[in-house]
Amino acid sequence: PAEGFAASRKMQVAATLRWVITAQGLVQRSRDSGQTWKSTSLDPHIKFRAVAAAGAEVWAGGEGGALYHSSDSGDPWTRVAMPAELASATIVRVEFTDAAHGTLATSAGETWATSDGGAAVVNQCGCPDGTGNLSKAMNDLPYHYGPQPAPAGYRAGPPTSDDRQFPQDVL
Repeated sequence: PAEGFAASRKMQVAATLRWVITAQGLVQRSRDSGQTWKSTSLDPHIKFRAVAAAGAEVWAGGEGGALYHSSDSGDPWTRVAMPAELASATIVRVEFTDAAHGTLATSAGETWATSDGGAAVVNQCGCPDGTGNLSKAMNDLPYHYGPQPAPAGYRAGPPTSDDRQFPQDVL
């Protein structure tokens, strides 16, 4: 009974919470469906670029590969240890469907995924050279995105409107 009440209360609070990133890169929370906003207690030296919530589970990502998580609607936050490859990345998109399953996107076009709440984050590259650059294959024509030259068998991306094999809604 007491546990049921606590879970019910968490769901009620999560239903009224709203999250935004300010132009200055601060994460703000509204507890009244957007009527008023207050900055969170996250590291003020990090410029945040993305925030996502799935109920009381909240994730915020930003410069320097910073990813923070709260399992209690932003009270408190814990920094998630990220792979060394993300140390200089800027996380620009965070999407979580629950506490365990999510994806991150960086300003360099990389996509990373986790199925254990961030304990292990895996690059969704698929590149045969293991560079960690995002590649995408459609119609068996792989494209390579990133700062390094395309590996053998890959075309430099992104695709253009001249690539007739790609559906127009992907361009």
